[in-house]
Amino acid sequence: MSKHNKFKSSSKYFTISAYALGTLLIVGIAFKLIFFWKDSSSFFGNLVSTLEPFFLGILIAFLINPLVNWMRRVLFGKLISIKKPGLNNALSITLSYILVLAAIIAAIFFIVPSLVNTAYDLVKQIDGARDSVLKLATWVDKKIDVGLVGTVNKYLDASYLKGLVADYAKDITSTVISTGSAVIGAVINIVIAFIVSIYLIIDKKVQTRSIKRVIYAFFEEHNAKRICYVGKRAVSIFSNFFDGKMLDSLVMGIITYVSMLIMGIFLKGFWANALLIAIVIGVTNMIPYFGPFIGAVPSILILLVASGWQGAVVFAIFIIVIMQVDGNVIGPKILGGSTGLRPLWIIFAITIGGWAFGVVGMLIGVPIVATITGLLNDAVEIKLDRKGIKMPSLDRPTSEEKLAELKELAKKPDED
Repeated sequence: MSKHNKFKSSSKYFTISAYALGTLLIVGIAFKLIFFWKDSSSFFGNLVSTLEPFFLGILIAFLINPLVNWMRRVLFGKLISIKKPGLNNALSITLSYILVLAAIIAAIFFIVPSLVNTAYDLVKQIDGARDSVLKLATWVDKKIDVGLVGTVNKYLDASYLKGLVADYAKDITSTVISTGSAVIGAVINIVIAFIVSIYLIIDKKVQTRSIKRVIYAFFEEHNAKRICYVGKRAVSIFSNFFDGKMLDSLVMGIITYVSMLIMGIFLKGFWANALLIAIVIGVTNMIPYFGPFIGAVPSILILLVASGWQGAVVFAIFIIVIMQVDGNVIGPKILGGSTGLRPLWIIFAITIGGWAFGVVGMLIGVPIVATITGLLNDAVEIKLDRKGIKMPSLDRPTSEEKLAELKELAKKPDED
């Protein structure tokens, strides 16, 4: 073979070929999604369902990691002063998981008996509950004539309720089997998720370093720095969001519990259900905006049975007030600008996340959208700075130090 015909490698043509193959791959995937949507959605649904324990494990690791860091830094670092990093890390992780599991078990032991007692009271007081609902409907009809009494009478009629029970009894066997299978599957997924979260926290530094090595090995240095910045920004937003939201939910749960005890002095049923309702409100508050509403529905139903319609109305008013306090005072103080999202985008993130991944999606939707909008804001800041336009964001202004960091990341190699 002559020298003229000898193949010469070229990074330029290699890059063009890589982009061409990538474009063809994206077009092929888009074609598959558009014209074979049913098969594609089924495939992705099964894939997400299979990987659900791993996604849940990542979420658990994010939630427990702040406690592990506190244990490592304060309890075993300063108070007990364990000098060996390995022993400090092992004790911090072990004690953190023991405390979390103990809290979950204690909550179950408190919640399950309360639910059983509430169900028992519901059966005993079904007539009283029906009267309470009718009184509430009558009061509403007096204020706003919407025919609510007729609707309530229809659906709370004894023959109608018996028909519902009979229909349900026909499918009781299949319902028990499907429910049992779902519970077993959920327990297995939770166990796997906890195991995944433990390994994620144990190998956090090793995994981070390994990912950075791979990125720097396969990308140019300036591109690798950008990718690492994106990852660091995403982790920071997720961590700040979940840390703040957990503290906010804890505060909301405590306020609800104390308020229930105070209101229990004047209203029956509040003392007995204070802990159960406080836990429900605290847990559901992890979901932004819609969380308190989701937690309020079962709480109001419980109080409707235990305290009558007066207690249910008082609690509904209390929830509206405490939501305003949380949204305008407690939340901003604790969360600050951890997401930087406006209310419209938060509602959008929760809606899309809930549609795609259920409850887990409602939890992670906000930080995911916050990460995307944060990176877009960074790109806009760089573009405006290059054009010499001073137009800072009103809700999320960028500091000079941050802008300098973004400009450094945006530099091309020949600009150095």
